[in-house]
Amino acid sequence: MITHPAADCALLLRGLHEALEIPEARWDRVLRLARMTGLHGRLAAANADNPTVSERVRRHLLSATRMADFSARMLDAELRDVAPLCGGDFPVIALKGGAYALQALGFARGRFVSDIDLLVPARALRTMEARLHAAGWESAALDPYDERYYRDWSHETPPLRFPGHFLELDLHHAITPVTGRRHFDPAPL
Repeated sequence: MITHPAADCALLLRGLHEALEIPEARWDRVLRLARMTGLHGRLAAANADNPTVSERVRRHLLSATRMADFSARMLDAELRDVAPLCGGDFPVIALKGGAYALQALGFARGRFVSDIDLLVPARALRTMEARLHAAGWESAALDPYDERYYRDWSHETPPLRFPGHFLELDLHHAITPVTGRRHFDPAPL
């Protein structure tokens, strides 16, 4: 079966929202593309109850579901661990995958998460960063140039990791780099 890559991409995108009724050979291409793009968990969630998939395809979807479930559990655990550090003295907003999970949005199901993104006001950045460090979160040692990049030009601090934990934490004070042309004030968020 010869297909065009654009057709495979369109099929994958459709399969993220609805059950696909396609031949197994086509599933092979869509599953490969889903894995390459990190969308196999979302594809599995949308096709979980699809009666038309073969047992072979179902096994791939089950594997992706288990991986996505693990990712969701790790995200939930990290959010619960970080929550006590988010005192009421300034707002802390979860962004992207964390926000989707906290709101229990349908498209959070099957989503793979590699980090937690938190947004705090710029005035509270050092305070929140100090709380995270005191709780055991660490940033990698950076050379002076990279450290200055994060501190003066970026929209976030250097990524933080808790030793032995699965996810990284990105502490934002803006949505876009502060030196970018499309910079905007995140205060309304």
